[in-house]
Amino acid sequence: MKNKTKVVLIVLSLSVFTMIVSTAYAQEFKFIQGFNLSSYSTEPDQIVILGIPTRVYDYEINSVSGLLMGAGLEFNLSKNIAIEIDALYFQKGSNIKEVHEVFIWNYDLSVASIPILIKIKPLSSLSAYFLGGGELSIILTHKQNGISITDGTETFDYGLVMGGGIEIKIKNNIVCLEGRYHLGLRNITERRWPLESIKTKAIVLLLGIKI
Repeated sequence: MKNKTKVVLIVLSLSVFTMIVSTAYAQEFKFIQGFNLSSYSTEPDQIVILGIPTRVYDYEINSVSGLLMGAGLEFNLSKNIAIEIDALYFQKGSNIKEVHEVFIWNYDLSVASIPILIKIKPLSSLSAYFLGGGELSIILTHKQNGISITDGTETFDYGLVMGGGIEIKIKNNIVCLEGRYHLGLRNITERRWPLESIKTKAIVLLLGIKI
């Protein structure tokens, strides 16, 4: 219950902050909703107990689906270049299975994500654009097989974001269809068992509406 309250308060705070800043400074404001497939990169290929590698394991890592939602601010620097700052609630995770044994770990991760991106439109006459930048995430909850391991997880994650999209004008609004790849660079686990390193990655499809 405390974790759910924490999530709601953080998301509401980010949303209010985004709307205030948008009203005061931003040139464009957009609502964002999307879908993602995420998984973990893990190291090493061994189970470690009390700092002692016990044996080599053959892992099968599968992606899981999740949702994301939030809002973004866009600051146009020129006709072809803009800076976008988003505030998102992002569901991630992974399913990890040891191929020759019965070990299965189902991970569920929720974060408050703040991507800071540069958007480049190659030609002013085209609606297509490319984007890239960094992402800072506040880790809200982390579960392994339904049991909270948030206390054994880092508070923050960071990584890279890259992708592209198109903009479609519909009446007075602009609809954005976008694909992104999020690559986590930090080992988010503090607990050294059963995996010494967990890093996130996700393929994201999102819909944005500029107002």
